Amino acid sequence: MDAVRIYLVGGSKLFRHGLRSYLGGDGLSVVGEIDDYLDLAAALDGKEAPDLILYAKPGSDVDPAEAVEAIRDDLPDIPVLVMAETLIAAEFNACLNVGVSGYLLSDISREALLHSIRLILLGEKVFATELAKVWLSGGLEKRLHCAKKLDHSLTARESEILGCLLEGESNKSIARRLEITESTVKIHMKSLLRKINVQNRTQAAIWAMESGFSGAGAAG
Repeated sequence: MDAVRIYLVGGSKLFRHGLRSYLGGDGLSVVGEIDDYLDLAAALDGKEAPDLILYAKPGSDVDPAEAVEAIRDDLPDIPVLVMAETLIAAEFNACLNVGVSGYLLSDISREALLHSIRLILLGEKVFATELAKVWLSGGLEKRLHCAKKLDHSLTARESEILGCLLEGESNKSIARRLEITESTVKIHMKSLLRKINVQNRTQAAIWAMESGFSGAGAAG
């Protein structure tokens, strides 16, 4: 199986060097890098497109959403992952609005970064754990469109699964935790997504955070 091709954009040369060390091996390959996102399309012209573009926010005075929007305008089929040093709620929301596939902080562990990249390549959206914590405490601006709160209760099992989603667990992990099969998890997941009117597990977690779901029904 061919390695996942990743192109690095922005950040300092030292930071990109560190990313190369992080991303080397495990089926991943950094195939190029560039300082300015405005030069990316020209740099890739005539070359094989990468599977993912990792944009490192270069400074506090830079709006990463502008870079994401420009990259996606030029390369709409390639997912973009933003890495920032600090969490800025408005920037995160703006990035989501222009189609970012992930928003992570630069202190993330190598294992978590690799896992996040794999999720993005499966079509999921990923964001830093810190975002969930801030969101749950009421500190994150709620600019995203949110489904209305349920008119009826979720089942106990659906509540357990939603609680697991808030903790970022995979279907396999949920099945093991709740002592049920993965196929059963998928059945409950489908019902859960339909009830809260969202399309995927990431949107379900965002819905849960915005609606104040505590996850109290989840297994301990």
